[in-house]
Amino acid sequence: MKLRLVLPSPCPHNCVYCYKEGVFSNRQDKLDASDFIFLIKIAKKVGFDELKLTGGEPTNYLELIELIKAARDSNYSNIRMTTIGIKLADINFCRSLRNSGLDGVTISVNSFNPETYKKMMGASEKDFELMKEGLKNAIEIFGHSVTLNTVLTRWNLKEILELIEYASKNGLGVKVLEMLDESGIAPKDIYVSLDEFKKEIGFDEGAMINPTRELIRHGGARVYLVNSCCARKECDTCRKGYQVVRTTSDGKLKTCISHELDEIDSFKPIKNRDEKRLKDILLKTINKFKNNNI
Repeated sequence: MKLRLVLPSPCPHNCVYCYKEGVFSNRQDKLDASDFIFLIKIAKKVGFDELKLTGGEPTNYLELIELIKAARDSNYSNIRMTTIGIKLADINFCRSLRNSGLDGVTISVNSFNPETYKKMMGASEKDFELMKEGLKNAIEIFGHSVTLNTVLTRWNLKEILELIEYASKNGLGVKVLEMLDESGIAPKDIYVSLDEFKKEIGFDEGAMINPTRELIRHGGARVYLVNSCCARKECDTCRKGYQVVRTTSDGKLKTCISHELDEIDSFKPIKNRDEKRLKDILLKTINKFKNNNI
C-alpha cells in the first residue's frame, strides 16, 4: 500500500493539465508537520510501506526533511517525491534530501523544448533552465532512481521521444500520463490518447504491470504508460491496480484522485493523536481496495 502526502506548499507553476491531486475546493484546516509525522508512523503500523511526498510543490515545504527522516525511521521501504525540480538545481539541497532518507525523485519535465515546457507549465525561461540543472543534479545524487514525468498533450506529442532517449542514455524511468479528463481539466483539443501516442512513436504492446500501467522497455529506459481510467470511469480497474491513499492538507483520505466524493476525514483523530481511531480509518481505506467499493 502506498501513502501519498499532499503537502500544503505552493507551486509557482500553472500547468494546463494540473489536477491539484484531486483537491478542487478551498480547504481551511491544515495539518502541520507533526501531524503528518504522526500519520506516517501509524500508517506504517497498519500496512502502508511506500510513501510519496507531493503538493503543491513539496520542495517549498519547510519541514520536508523532517518528514523524510520520520518515514525512514519508520522503515518505509520506498520514499519518493514528485517535484517540478527547480530547487534541485541546488546540489547541496539534493544531497540533504538523499542523506535524510529520500530514495528517489520524480521530476515533471514534459519537454526539453523551452517553448513547449513554458506553455504546458506556465513557467519561465529561468525555471526551464533550473529544471534542467535540477535534473542533472538529481541523476548525480539519486542515479537510476530518477523518473521523468510527462503528461501527454498535442503540444508535446512529437517531443516525448527525446525525453525517452535521454532516459535511455541515463538508465532512468519515464512516466507518460494521459490527461485525467479530456473534457474537463485541460482543453479538449490538446488531449491525446496513449493508443495514438504508441502509434506515433512506433511502440508495440508492452507488459501490463497493473490494470492501469503498461511497461515498455526502450533501450536503457523504463517507459511507463499510465492510462486515464478516470476519463473512462473505470473505477474498479483503478482500485485494483493503483492502490494509493492520498492525504490532503486538511486530513482527508482519498482513494480516488478524480473527485472528492469518497473522502474519509481523519483530521480530528490525527490532531487528537487518537491512534486507535486513525488505525480504524486507515483500515477502512484499505478495505476499499480489497472490496472494490466505490
